[in-house]
Amino acid sequence: MKLFNILFGILLCIGTAKAAEQELQDTNQIDTASESSEQSDLEIITRASSIEQVFEKFNIPSWFELDTSFNSSPPSDVDNTNPYYEYITTAYNKGIVESYTTGDLIGQYVPSNPVTRVEFIKMVLETLNKYFSLPLEAEWMQEPVNVFGNLFPDMDYTAWYYKYVKAAYNYRIILGTTEGNLMPDTELTEEDAEAILNRAQQYAFIAFWTGNGSIISYHGKNANPDNYSYPFGITQDKTVLHPEPNKRPAAFFQWQVNKDSCDRLKIDVEDILPIAENNVDIIFGTWDSRSSDQTFEGVTLPFVIGESNTGYTFNDSDNQWYMVGVVFKNPVSKTATLDATCVSEELPTDKPYIMSKALMLESSYRWNGNGSLISGMFESQFDENGIFRDVTKVHPSPEKPVVFFQWMTSETCSTINIDAPTLADSEKKVQIVHKVWDSKSYSVASCKTLPCSVNRIKSVSGPWQVIGVAFDNSVTQTAIVEAKCISKN
Repeated sequence: MKLFNILFGILLCIGTAKAAEQELQDTNQIDTASESSEQSDLEIITRASSIEQVFEKFNIPSWFELDTSFNSSPPSDVDNTNPYYEYITTAYNKGIVESYTTGDLIGQYVPSNPVTRVEFIKMVLETLNKYFSLPLEAEWMQEPVNVFGNLFPDMDYTAWYYKYVKAAYNYRIILGTTEGNLMPDTELTEEDAEAILNRAQQYAFIAFWTGNGSIISYHGKNANPDNYSYPFGITQDKTVLHPEPNKRPAAFFQWQVNKDSCDRLKIDVEDILPIAENNVDIIFGTWDSRSSDQTFEGVTLPFVIGESNTGYTFNDSDNQWYMVGVVFKNPVSKTATLDATCVSEELPTDKPYIMSKALMLESSYRWNGNGSLISGMFESQFDENGIFRDVTKVHPSPEKPVVFFQWMTSETCSTINIDAPTLADSEKKVQIVHKVWDSKSYSVASCKTLPCSVNRIKSVSGPWQVIGVAFDNSVTQTAIVEAKCISKN
């Protein structure tokens, strides 16, 4: 079976424009109850306690530890007698907070001052960016609008906080007040802070990429069923989920639709997991672009993808290629198998999708797509895409692209060459990782630029292996990334 489990710690952040009804149902549709409501002094949080609240909500002390000293000149009014000293120190060193730079308070942090809404929004967004690689700016982000569909009337688009508000609104971390305003300088209450943090928490998780699979059902009509692991790679595929403390697994499948026998794909976990561990986000989109991906958010497995819940019309041709991502909401407590299987009797799951805007990986990598080479079952079709050669695409964006290839090694295909022929040499710098499907360890290719040749790993676990190609820099043009067999022994 071709399963891919690169132990390649990944921070996954799905930036989405949520459907309003689904997003707001647990948050009273607003950030604050009313602009005219009274706020007691006891409800107000300070510039110091707000850092603690953010860090504790996102498990920063447990996962990353806190600093015990400033890396540079500290604010003049903060020393180690302050009960929030390590929180302030850590946030200061990370660039999450800073001292006042003008006025009578220049050089001071003033930890006892109430925190304003925009100061808190910056703390939240900078924490997500520094620790979890959530982009603060991206090409897909829209201008922030309030709950009535108008621009925030009290937004200063020239102010320092603008980029944080724009990002927070696009991620649906802030929603606006009852009256539809931002209220940037209003002092924040405990209740309002908790509402914002509850929405932001979905982006503050550590997840790791557990594997890739592919279903090449149309080409599978010509496969040799006596070779290797048929029907794996043809009508079904699997990958493995591994338990990791505080980490949530994610896996990807490439799917070539066959209208006659594989126009519905069922995603399920083969092993019994607690209900909470079966809760996932499922991402669906075309092979060549991530700009119109759909996300079925917070669904419980099993889940069936098809025409009726995606809105796509499938046809019987060899170019019906799609991508499926499965991102678990929680860590799993034991090793389990994730399946993708063609089904003909089951109806697509009745669940609305939301439009995804980005699937971000560690260090601001952006998932661009998958490919696969299934050589052993197609000895007579050496030049066909998805058999001995496959391609995916990278696209210009502020983030660095990463693509993946699944590889069914064979004597016919024991070495592959990876390249992006149309990219400039300066854009071909990469890191390539390679592993067998069931291994926790992976190797790093010695070549640091494309083209790069990769030899198969000798394994008793079968022929299935997976390769990740992570670009060191963003690219300036849409370009094909190709993996092709170069040996035919």
